[in-house]
This record gives sequence, C-alpha cells and structure tokens, in this order.
Amino acid sequence: MRYLIDSKINRFDEDLVNECLQWIPPQQVEQIKAVHHLQGQKEKVAVYCLLTELLKSIGETELPLIGHTEKGCPLLITHPQYHISISHCKNAVAVAIDSEKAIGIDIECRRKISDALIEKVCNDEEQESIKQSIDPEKEFIRIWTRKEAYYKCLGTGIQDSLKEVDRLAQLSNHTIESVELPYPTDGWFTICIEK
Repeated sequence: MRYLIDSKINRFDEDLVNECLQWIPPQQVEQIKAVHHLQGQKEKVAVYCLLTELLKSIGETELPLIGHTEKGCPLLITHPQYHISISHCKNAVAVAIDSEKAIGIDIECRRKISDALIEKVCNDEEQESIKQSIDPEKEFIRIWTRKEAYYKCLGTGIQDSLKEVDRLAQLSNHTIESVELPYPTDGWFTICIEK
C-alpha cells in the first residue's frame, strides 16, 4: 500500500488549474470541468496530480484515467490491477493505492458539527470521547474519518451501522489507522485496509 497527502492545495489558483488541464487527458478534463466551481476543480486537479505522482513512484508512466463503479467508488481504468481510494476536503487531498487489497481513505478538515450529527453517527463511547475532548470538533473529525475510510474500503458507501464501525472492522479483519494533520488542514487522515 502507498499513499500521498497534499495539504497545500490552495496553491491551485485558477491559472494553475488551467495550466494542469493542458496535460491532463481529455476524458479526465471533462470530469474536472463538470464541476462548475473553482474549489471543486482545484480538488480534482490536486487529486489527479497526486495520483500521477504516486503511480510514477511505482514505475507506472501512463497517465491515469479515473472512472467510477456503479456505487461511485473510484477505479483506475488505465491501471485496473490497483485498488484505489481518493479523498478531499477544503485544504487537502489524499490518494492511496494497493495492488493486492482493498483500501479506503478519508481526509477531513476542521468544520462545525452539530449535536444532532454526533448523536446520529456516534455510539455512546464515541460521544463521551467527544464531550471529554479539549477540542470536540477535531475529535469528531477523527471518529468520522475512521467510519468513512472503513466504508470506502468495503466499497459499499455509508451504511446504517455507522455507530459500530470499529467493532465491525475488527470482526471483518480490517486495520484502521488515523493521523492528525496540522494547520492549515487542521483535521485527520485515516486509512483502512484489509489485514
């Protein structure tokens, strides 16, 4: 498994996005331009650049084409031998690949959270962890990225069993690891992979 994180995507202004679109394959440019706001285009271009760099690091020189499964999970059309996971937030993007096992990643930046959301997605132990934290928003983000990375690894999308992700991951033989990200991302990165 290999992954890369770019926490400085704000360098992608409109000029740099347009410059990158000159070398990105037309099918991928079409997907990027389908997003009608600059922030979304920045995120997609940053993901594409990171993925290209990651593939080059393992000797793959063909520019990638990213497609999606019926459930919306990303896949590499040009490199079908790899499992892939992609995540982005306002300040950062992350890409992971593995040639043998399914993987899932999630990266999230600090954001406001509501008590209703916490109750909906967190079990009692997680809710207590958030309440006891000196930074409840960041603790929620840590917990949330674990849930999202797990479901991305499964390829199912978010399920009703959100409150039981850590238990389900253990039962299904998955490893979940989280890393705190410093400012400006000010969030968490989590990766989930089958053991």
